[in-house]
Amino acid sequence: MANVLTGRIKQIDTAASSAVTGKRKIRLIQWIDDASDIADGDDLVIVLGGITISMLANIGSDVGRQDPVVWQAGPFSPGYAVDGYSVTTIDHGVLYIWED
Repeated sequence: MANVLTGRIKQIDTAASSAVTGKRKIRLIQWIDDASDIADGDDLVIVLGGITISMLANIGSDVGRQDPVVWQAGPFSPGYAVDGYSVTTIDHGVLYIWED
């Protein structure tokens, strides 16, 4: 899979070339275990308008878990305004960002 940075739903699975510039309104952010490969200690680091948010997956021994969402921010109404964003680290999975 490759990053998809066009349209209202951004899809990021590689930190390289993940920058989205300009004023944005974010509705929802989800880190998804799309291939069941996220493990304990996997990292996700996203920079939203200059603010760095770091996530550390804590999967534990939850064998057979059903929820593919590892981390979520939102939903935000009417939207969280940022001046661009980028992903600096994503070990596994895919990050979906819904924009307004």
